[in-house]
Amino acid sequence: MMRRFQGPQEISFHDFTRRVTDYLMKSESAHNLLLGLIAQLDRNPSLAENAYWISIEDDTGAICGVALRTGGHQLVLSDFRDEQAVYELACELYQRHIDLPGVLGPVTLAKRFSDTWADLRACQSKRLIREQIYELTAASLHTIPPVLGEEIVQLTDQDDADWLVSWIVEFEREAMPEMVSTPEHARSVVQNRLQGSRREGGFFILRDGGVPRSVVGYAYPTPHGIRIGPVYTPPNWRNLGYARRLVAFSCQSLLTLGYTHIYLFADQANPAANRVYQQTGFQSVREVDQYQFTCGHSNASGEEG
Repeated sequence: MMRRFQGPQEISFHDFTRRVTDYLMKSESAHNLLLGLIAQLDRNPSLAENAYWISIEDDTGAICGVALRTGGHQLVLSDFRDEQAVYELACELYQRHIDLPGVLGPVTLAKRFSDTWADLRACQSKRLIREQIYELTAASLHTIPPVLGEEIVQLTDQDDADWLVSWIVEFEREAMPEMVSTPEHARSVVQNRLQGSRREGGFFILRDGGVPRSVVGYAYPTPHGIRIGPVYTPPNWRNLGYARRLVAFSCQSLLTLGYTHIYLFADQANPAANRVYQQTGFQSVREVDQYQFTCGHSNASGEEG
């Protein structure tokens, strides 16, 4: 079967979005990350200038798979109609001199791409994390009554959020020490969410006695849902039910805004966190793996976004 690869050289981001949305929407929950990223780029065209998108099509024009990389982040893979197309995608990106720090996708597909890329680039490939994609609906949500002395608020751009910047860095240091943000980058994430639409991104905070104890972020809306994360409680305040109560409240608030699905990526190596999500009503969608590539030289060119 002959396949066509439609990247920035062949189609605009607008055309890419038009071509792939129906394919991705066949499984919105599994593709929530891709759909959320596409929506973000659509709202902020300047971000698309640093992105690389590609659709894989058969000789009839039907989509076989989708891949997207934003900024300097890893390549994100959709479902593929057959695994051979993943191998062909890796070869095509190598021939186009695209540089990749890693890949994230369904377990089998991510491994196939990672193995192929490591062979082509003669580089090291390391699996960083296996995550479970969860989704929650109003029907599955288990509400939890508040506790006396606690309050849950939504941060605004008028609030002092310096402490939240350090929390995000600590969250990343625990969850994925190989990819920790600088304080400056974490601050920009916080500021962008607080200064944007409160429906499309922000942070819920649980305070006990007026002191922040736990945080739930949310962003990247899809046509029917939105993803929460990070979910973080500092070590000294864990095992007190803060995270479970805040996650339940945050999900209820987002459902009230009109979203019908809430999505979440959770590290499978953290059973306590997964237990909190399951007790809240999150249900498993699928597993995804993230790989990091370490190469001895750059393969980048002006074609890369």
